[in-house]
Amino acid sequence: MNKQLDLVKSNDRRVEALHGLDRMYAQTLVTYIRAHWHKDREAIEDAIQDILIDLVTAQAEGIAAKAYFGTDPQTAADEIVRELPAAAPAQWLMRLWPGVNGMGLLSLGGVVLTLGLGEAFDLMDAASWFIFLVLFMLVAPLFRGLDFNRLKRRTVWRFALGLVVVIAVYVGVFWLPDIPITAPVAQRIAGGLVGVFVVANGGLAVKFRRLAVPWVLAWAVGGALAMLALGLGLTLWASFGVALALFGCGLGVELYQVSHLHVVAQMG
Repeated sequence: MNKQLDLVKSNDRRVEALHGLDRMYAQTLVTYIRAHWHKDREAIEDAIQDILIDLVTAQAEGIAAKAYFGTDPQTAADEIVRELPAAAPAQWLMRLWPGVNGMGLLSLGGVVLTLGLGEAFDLMDAASWFIFLVLFMLVAPLFRGLDFNRLKRRTVWRFALGLVVVIAVYVGVFWLPDIPITAPVAQRIAGGLVGVFVVANGGLAVKFRRLAVPWVLAWAVGGALAMLALGLGLTLWASFGVALALFGCGLGVELYQVSHLHVVAQMG
């Protein structure tokens, strides 16, 4: 099994070895440190391992986690994170690529379902889904630290800024112009979308097999169903079934990669 995945699971077991308030303290600390996506994943887990070993030892000696690590865990954690190396490009690919594929399958399912309902599909609706994916990646770091018992002023300001950005983008999306497309145009766009993702994932699979191969299969199955449905004409129930299959393909691969790769494992 992959070294990084082993380390993640070992650290999770160390958290479970703690009890009471010590476990809650450790869980909050681990979640906060892991939330720093811009840092190297293996270095993060190494740092977490050192912290948890110390906390387990302290608990065995009757020392509470807060007494050992301090009553201001966010400041202590920030100091640790500051010393960690930056994430490699491959790690960013691991984090972003599943979301991009998932949103692509969701968009394709939206096309099928909307046309099956007899309505024109708005191209900007699909674009807004990708906008919100990027927004989540950019804004999520602003919400770090909300789980800590002592909220610092910096954390509150981060949270407020994050809410302002989310609301502003959400309002802005409503100002996007409508670009309705008909079934023939949708079929061509869907074919291009499927082709792009199959080729892109196929290329990535040469080096990143565990990341890309499941998405090749998801796009091959989901894309074939969507193109068949769009080519033959859509009834309400057929469109619902195909859209559900597309959503299921995306969600299934996402869950598989979270549970088996834990979004930190080697991709080869």
